[in-house]
Amino acid sequence: MLSWAEVSYTFDKNLDLEEIEEFQLHLNHAVDKKMEGLQTRLDNASESDVEDPERLPCYKEHLTDVIISTYSAKLLGYELSIIALYKKIEIKIKQIVESKIAGVNPKKLSDYKYMSGKLPFKVEEVQGYKSFDELRLINNCIKHGGVVSNVLAKDYSHWEETEELSGLNEAYERLLPEVKLYVNDFVEKVYAAEST
Repeated sequence: MLSWAEVSYTFDKNLDLEEIEEFQLHLNHAVDKKMEGLQTRLDNASESDVEDPERLPCYKEHLTDVIISTYSAKLLGYELSIIALYKKIEIKIKQIVESKIAGVNPKKLSDYKYMSGKLPFKVEEVQGYKSFDELRLINNCIKHGGVVSNVLAKDYSHWEETEELSGLNEAYERLLPEVKLYVNDFVEKVYAAEST
């Protein structure tokens, strides 16, 4: 039987993403279903759908605009998934640092540089750090206008400065395995430092 310390350690190392996955599943299903219905209406649009047959092109244009607007909900969902993932990691890391490392000011743990300076190891040496850092920078870009920042473009060459953030679903899927590794290794390092 596992001890309470072992259960706590195992829990701390894992990142629970159930809420984010459920959110993505429901949002994508709803948006896809609505877009499919709209596309069918657009494909089958005829003069019988409008009072004045000359208005058919306007009706089709309207349906196209609604499809685009509906798809934007999916894009917003990708942004929210990135923000939620970063927030979950940030909260978990803060809780671990606050509970396991002496001499930290809990109110300053949101300051990444402050927290990094309090760690008994270099955060850059944690496995998955680069993916976590990219996630952090993408999160900042979402919060500050949805445009690729100088820092994100400079540190990660596949992003173009001042371009609109795009491909966030792909970025989420690409970064996820490594940020899970980051949390796991971060926790291992904190626990190892605590026991020395």
